[in-house]
Parts: sequence; structure tokens; C-alpha cells
Amino acid sequence: MFVTAAMKHLVGMVLLEDADKVAQIFLKYGVVEPVAVKNLEQADQEGLDESFNTALYERVSELRRHIETLLTLGNISIPFIREDEVEKMHAANLENCQKLLAKVDSEVTTLRNQQQALQEKIHRKQELLHSFGKNQSEFSNALLRFRADKTASEMLRVRAGRVKKIFFTALDQKLRERFNISMSSSQEEHDVLIKLVYLADREQEINQVLQQAQWTEIPLEDVIIASEEDSIQDIENDIAKMQEEQLQLKKEFVQRIGRYKDDLTENWTRLHVNELYSRLREGFSNTRYTSFFSGWIPQSSIKKITADLRQATNNHIVYEIRDAQDVKDNTGKRIQPPTAMQNPKILKPFETLVKTYGVPAYNTIDSTLPVAFLFVVMFGLMFADAGHGAVIALGGLISMMMSPKNKRDLGFLMTCCGLSSIVTGILFGSYFGFPLTKPIWFDFEAVANNRPSHYTLKTTITNINDVFKLSIQFGIAVIYLSYVFNWLNRLRRREWIELLLERNGILGGWMYGVGIYLVWNYVASNYQNFGDTSQMGWMLGVPVLLLFFAEPAKYFFYERKEKEHKFKMAMPGGWIGHWLLEIFEFVVNSLSNTMSFIRVSGLGMAHVILMSTFYGMAENMPFIAKIIVMVLANVIVITLEGLSAAINSVRLNYYEFFSRYFIGGGRLYQPVKLNE
Repeated sequence: MFVTAAMKHLVGMVLLEDADKVAQIFLKYGVVEPVAVKNLEQADQEGLDESFNTALYERVSELRRHIETLLTLGNISIPFIREDEVEKMHAANLENCQKLLAKVDSEVTTLRNQQQALQEKIHRKQELLHSFGKNQSEFSNALLRFRADKTASEMLRVRAGRVKKIFFTALDQKLRERFNISMSSSQEEHDVLIKLVYLADREQEINQVLQQAQWTEIPLEDVIIASEEDSIQDIENDIAKMQEEQLQLKKEFVQRIGRYKDDLTENWTRLHVNELYSRLREGFSNTRYTSFFSGWIPQSSIKKITADLRQATNNHIVYEIRDAQDVKDNTGKRIQPPTAMQNPKILKPFETLVKTYGVPAYNTIDSTLPVAFLFVVMFGLMFADAGHGAVIALGGLISMMMSPKNKRDLGFLMTCCGLSSIVTGILFGSYFGFPLTKPIWFDFEAVANNRPSHYTLKTTITNINDVFKLSIQFGIAVIYLSYVFNWLNRLRRREWIELLLERNGILGGWMYGVGIYLVWNYVASNYQNFGDTSQMGWMLGVPVLLLFFAEPAKYFFYERKEKEHKFKMAMPGGWIGHWLLEIFEFVVNSLSNTMSFIRVSGLGMAHVILMSTFYGMAENMPFIAKIIVMVLANVIVITLEGLSAAINSVRLNYYEFFSRYFIGGGRLYQPVKLNE
């Protein structure tokens, strides 16, 4: 959990007839990331044939995605495949599957077309309604002035006319289906009186339809036109009716697909298993009688898998287990092992924070556990309020309950951060900005407002400087932890020069400690002296000089062995320049990184002061106004400060913590497994 999983490379050979059994075992365990045998060092390119059928794989994938779409539209869950089902699974019959999909598509296509046509009508009506809203004054003028020239608005047209009863039904259908239009009518003895309101940009097409229905124009002055509200209500009623139709079509659509639920899920399962088999077979190559396979497997799974392989093939198997650093491709270049982050489920959401920064290199520290702790603790310290924390935690729980299983990370992080704020809020006695209980640690509200505490507390933190000092001490501890992690990474990778001589190595950790000692003494003496500096020559001067040898050592031990890195006279000058730059960056970064942790206490103080300001504003207001202001204040603070605390917590982890030890450039481990 603390480091990435140790990986092994398994390469082996079985009889061709046993190849499917090998793939089945790989799929059962779901821990194998295939590696093409033909890409490995010493592979006999002429004697091996690929077993992977690209065309077949693409067809299977296409059919599986098609069924998946239908299942999703039919509100049917994607099946969960058990390991014991794989052994009983038959190969998918692609022709039968194609026939099934054609049958289902033929039944639902008409419904989908009706849904799309109806949605287009709804969109047109909503567009007309939106135009009314944007041009209310113009629309009202058109209705009230009854202008026969139909130019009351550049956007809208208002007209009245008569058509024979025999033409009305066809006209009504054409106008409502094809155009954004508000239409009202009244029956007369032989004719139908029609009043129209529509968007001006379709007037030419509407005129053609009206002429076909033998429309007779009537001056608007001779007709009582409906009010703006009536016209809008007419459109809203049309939209409501169409939305009800849309809902009914959707129900029918779901029911139609539901009739084929069993067939669709069975075919999806077979196709998915076949697809996974094909992906595994990417790592296989065949001869006439044998099949070769290879893949990355976690060291912890090797024993179980090899035992099953021997049993399934009756020991007709030859295999080799290679260490990660010994695997090379057919050009002799080392193949990069995948990075497997082996964390329990409860820590998986925090993996997202790590992966956002980068994928750890193989055989380095997995930052998930320390980030899970530091991110939550920093958030709580920056947003220390038990009341607000409870709201955030509740919001996170609701988000988790309402989200699909694979999209609950944000809700989980919110819940953890909220719980952290509850704990720190209790420590500081803060509940929705009120000091409701006696603080357990120190009175943050009194310190932030620069007044004596109402409580008798056993604490040395009584003013703002004490809080800033505490933040810096916390920052120093975090930075030193990052140094230790870097040393562990370099030890694991046997990078001795980086471990000893770089500014983030042991030398840099020593220099940082000496610098902290000097600055701490300087501040403690009221900015008068740096304490005992008699030993500074060897304590600081020697390490600074040793820092110079990092680049020359890298050249003589690593780079000079490569032909393209021949020694040049300009190199020593470059080493000196790099050394001076390293010293400058070390001083600047050490100072800025340490001082960055002041934001931990700074945001906490900002929270206290902001809440005090809001409550001060509401103090002399009437009761109802006071309640409104207090509610709005808490909503604003929870939203803005919650985001600010989360962002700054991430920032401190990335730039002050990760930057010293994190070695990126890794490639995520992607095994082929049943239920991804």
C-alpha cells in the first residue's frame, strides 16, 4: 500500500490446444496485463504467428457497444459476470447476435424517430416562447396596435385570416408540425377564423402553406386578438402535451427493449468475455503446435496463477518468471513495467488526487496514503467549523447515495473533509461561526479577533504570531516528511548520487535543517542574531560545496558510458552554472515552501473574521432580515471557503510535498479483468 506493487513478467509456452485454458485462467484472476510475445527480446519473428484477430475483435466490440447502448436506453443494468460463469461460457454467435440486434432495432427505430421528431417540435415551441420572453414589449405592441402591415416587430408577425372548413385540418397540421407558431381558431358557419403569431424568419414558407389552403387575409383591426398571456399560455400548453407524449413514448421504448432483456444481457455477456479473451490473446503468438504467452503479473499473484496453469495443462507447460528490470524488447531496450497502486477501496478516491499530478514511477512510493491523511487534515485546519463541516459531510453523503457506484469519489472526499472540519471545529469550539462550546485546544475566535479568551485554557497559543508559528512548524514537518520519502525512493531505485548529493537528497535535508535552525534562532532573538554560528563553516559551507559534485558524478558514473555524451571543455562551466542555480533555487524554494504553510492558519483566521463580520452586520437588523442574512452568510462561506480550503490543500500537497520526492512518468497497470 505504501509503495507500488512489485511486478513480475511471466512468459511461457503451452500446447496450442491449451491456449484457451491459459487465457481463461488469466481472465479468471483478472491480474494479467498482456505483452506481445513478438515484441520481446530473442523472439523468433519468423517462427511466430500472431493469434490476435483485429477484424474479429473490432466486430465483437462494436456489437457489444451496440447492446450496451440498448441496455442503457432500456434502463437495464449491465450484467455482472461471475468467475464460475466464464468456464461455462460458450463463444458468441455473431450472426445470431446481429439478427437479434436487427430485430430489436426494427421495433424501436420507429419509436426513436417519433421521439426525435417530437423533441424537435418541443424545441421549436420553446424557441418561440423564448422569443416572446426576449421581445415582450415588441410582442405586446403588435397585439395592442393591430397593425395591418405586420411590421410591429422585426422578430414577430401577427396575422388574422379565414380558410374554408374543408382545408382547416390539413392547414393546422402543416403549420404546427413545420413551424414555431402560436395559433388560435374559432368556427364560423362555413369558414374558420384563424389568428397567427410566428417568427418573422419563416414568413415566406408560411405564406406558401397559407396560399395552398386558400387563406383570406383579414385586417387586424377587425379581429379581437388574444392577449400576450393567452398566446404564451397556448404555447406552454402545446409544450406540456408534447412532453407528455414524449414520456409515453419513452415508457413504450423501455418496455419494448425490456421484452428482449434476457437475450440482450446473455449476448452482451458472451460478447464481453470474447472481447476480453481477444485482448488477452494480444500477448499470445503461435507456432504450428504450440502457443507462447507473456504478461505482467503482480508478484503476489504469481504463485496462484502458475499453480492453476500447471493443473489446467497437466503440467504440459514451460514458463519463466522474470524480474521487472530484466525484461527487454526486441531492440534490447528495457520495457517499462506498469505501475500498480495497491490501495484498499476506502483510499481509492484519493488515488484520483495522485493520478491528477502524475502516475508514480514503478518501484516508488505510492502517495495515496500520505495524501489521504494530509489533504483531509489540511482541509480541517483551514476550515475549522463543526457546523459547516456537518453540512459538507451531509452533502457528501447525499452525493454518494445519489451517484452511481463508479462516480462516488467526489462525495466521499466531501464527507471526509466535512468530518475533518467537525473534529477541528470541536477543537476550536466553532459552530457556524459561533463559539458555542469551550475549545479543547485554543480559542481561535479570540485569537483571530485579537481579544482575550472567555475561557481558561491550558495552551501557549494566545495570539496571531503563535498561530503562524504553529503553521510553520506543521509545514516544516511536512517538508521533512517529503525529504524522507525522497530518500526512500532513491534507495529503492539505487540512485546513490541523487540520494546523497542532490538538493532533495540527504545533503539537501541537512542544509534545510541548518537553515531552519538559523532562522528560528534569529526570530527567537527578536531578529538580533542567529545563535551560535561558530560551526557554520562545516555545517553549511561544506554541504554547499559538496552540492557541486552532483553533476560531475552523474557524468562520470552514468553519462560518459554513452557514446553521444563525450567530454567537452565547456562541461565544467556548465556544472558551475548548474551548481549556482541549484543553490539559488534551494534557498528560494525552501523559504517559499515553508512560508506557504502560513495559508493553513491564514484561511482559518479569514473564516473566523468573515463570520464575525456577517453576524455583526445582522446584529441590529429586524428578526426576519437577520435570519436571511445569517442563512445567506453561511451558504456563501460554505461554498467559497470550502472550495478555497480544498484548492489550497491540494496545492500544498502538490507543490510543497510532492515536488521533493514524487517520481512520475509511470504507466498505469491495466490488467484484463471481467468487471472493469
